[in-house]
Amino acid sequence: MTRVHEMMTTTKTLVFTLCLVGGVAEGMSTFLLVTQNVAPPPSTANLGASTTSLAGCGLACFNAAPDNNNMTCLAFLWTPTPLGGERGNNNNVSDTTLFAPSVEGLCELLACLPHPASLQSSPRAQMYVLRGRTTPSYGPDAAPASYVMACTFAYRVYSKVKLTYSKAEDHCAEDGASLIIIKDAEQEKIVLDAVNQGEGYWMGLSDREVEGVWRWADGSSLGYSNWDRGQPNNYILRGSDQDCAMLYRGAWNDHHCLHPLRFVCQITFVQL
Repeated sequence: MTRVHEMMTTTKTLVFTLCLVGGVAEGMSTFLLVTQNVAPPPSTANLGASTTSLAGCGLACFNAAPDNNNMTCLAFLWTPTPLGGERGNNNNVSDTTLFAPSVEGLCELLACLPHPASLQSSPRAQMYVLRGRTTPSYGPDAAPASYVMACTFAYRVYSKVKLTYSKAEDHCAEDGASLIIIKDAEQEKIVLDAVNQGEGYWMGLSDREVEGVWRWADGSSLGYSNWDRGQPNNYILRGSDQDCAMLYRGAWNDHHCLHPLRFVCQITFVQL
């Protein structure tokens, strides 16, 4: 039986929105509850801790990234402690009073989602994920043990096997994954640090459906990009054009889909 990393699960759905006026941030921000009664070890590095209300904790997390582009605080852990004490106390706080300003708790700002294997029992602890004005979407809740956990996703570099683009897609699908979908420079750096940049690796980007319209494996359109100079050039070889994208030498290049390459698979836990 394949061992898996169990991702965070929600016992119930709770979303709350803060209206932020003045101060460091203005606007509205949404937070989604993703775990209850579990937490990473207290020694886990975070962005700081304080005692405040649930809303105050959310505001502190939001204000840690005032431009909402370069996220500093990705999530926060809040444990109600109306009687004082530290995380882990088994307080009996009614859910209807959680948002009362008088109910304070230990607020810990997190720069990254904790590794699922690190979560421990912690009565009343609640973890919320933040993303500015949008609500995060959630993918699978587990990944094969061979995958490496990143901040919001897990990935595996297949460097010892070369497959065509379609067969690489099928191989990832067997893992419950897709070819890597790179939505920002931070994610790309994680992947580039894990591959041999002198080799080509399939990524989940192609224009097979409509020439010149590049779409990710999840159907989303191209936003962030890192095409190499002069790319994509759709070079025609023996009547075949270049409809599939690869990572090569730290940038993107269009390539012939039937050419066997190494590849990177990804399982997305949280899409921000």
